[in-house]
Amino acid sequence: MNQSRVNEISNIISSMKLYCQLKDKKVARSMDLTCSELNCLKQYFESESISVKDLAERLNITSGGVTRIVAALEEAGLLRRDMAPDDRRGINVTLTDKGNVFVKELKKITINYCKDLFDEVNEQDQDTIYNGLNLLNKVWSSKLQRDKEKFSENLSGNDNC
Repeated sequence: MNQSRVNEISNIISSMKLYCQLKDKKVARSMDLTCSELNCLKQYFESESISVKDLAERLNITSGGVTRIVAALEEAGLLRRDMAPDDRRGINVTLTDKGNVFVKELKKITINYCKDLFDEVNEQDQDTIYNGLNLLNKVWSSKLQRDKEKFSENLSGNDNC
């Protein structure tokens, strides 16, 4: 691929990241959350309980950073901490009933945002975008897996979406 095309793709990815961050900020504000809290709750789209260690890895922040976020969400009644049954030193963070309802609403808002976005695109282009994003995700995931040791350090936890 020529350098000009690589630059264009890089710019598109950067723009898309910015749009995603702006959408997340809008959603976070509408749900009275910080962006860090929103990102944490998004981890519960597919599971109801996650260890502190796994949350830290998924969010790419320290376990101390996760603890602060979890404490705020626990105070709001959305999460609770339990001792891991298989490791007395480990802590699992689980959705409360209120948290379950909240995360379902968050997921619905996120899906509706995508739906509204794709309603502006014809079906053939939707398929093209879907296939292209799937391919990009597969290639990127494979590359990051191969380069895992280069990305093993945690980033400092900040409140950017």
